[in-house]
Amino acid sequence: MAPNSPKISIGISSCLMGENVRYDGGHRYTRLLVERLGDLFDLHPICPEVGIGMGVPRNPIQLTNTKQGIRVRDIDNNSLDFTRELEQFAIACLQEPPEIYGYIFKSRSPSCGVNDVKLYDEAGQLLNSGGTGIHAKTIIKTIANLPVADENQLQEIKSIDNYSERVISYYQSRNPSQLD
Repeated sequence: MAPNSPKISIGISSCLMGENVRYDGGHRYTRLLVERLGDLFDLHPICPEVGIGMGVPRNPIQLTNTKQGIRVRDIDNNSLDFTRELEQFAIACLQEPPEIYGYIFKSRSPSCGVNDVKLYDEAGQLLNSGGTGIHAKTIIKTIANLPVADENQLQEIKSIDNYSERVISYYQSRNPSQLD
């Protein structure tokens, strides 16, 4: 990047930034991750559940395998389905400035988990723990090659630095005029 240019923007789950947006009213602040990445990048906190109007605190949600595909439903009221809203919110986030060049998701979240979300059948029985949250899945599908990770993949300085290099490389591939 050219000297004095603005920082590269990346999306990050709001709860990882210390915002009290989780279903239980809490957060999952990840100091090392936020401080190290915050020095290099412009971090844009996003909580898709709050973004679609779900309150804090709120009932938990889960991924449910249905005849219509994988859906995000309220655990206590299976008729409350948030799938479409979460997909639409993800697309809207990508259409608003600033353009993002990476995304850090909250692991195990039915909206944000990358590959470790519990998936249930319609009777509430656990099928597996390898699902992807609907918001994350939409972002990943919409922007090919976007560097994504969750906080569990970025617990050490070396992994954070490797991720940072991926983001910078992706940014440079998309903005060749910004190179020195």
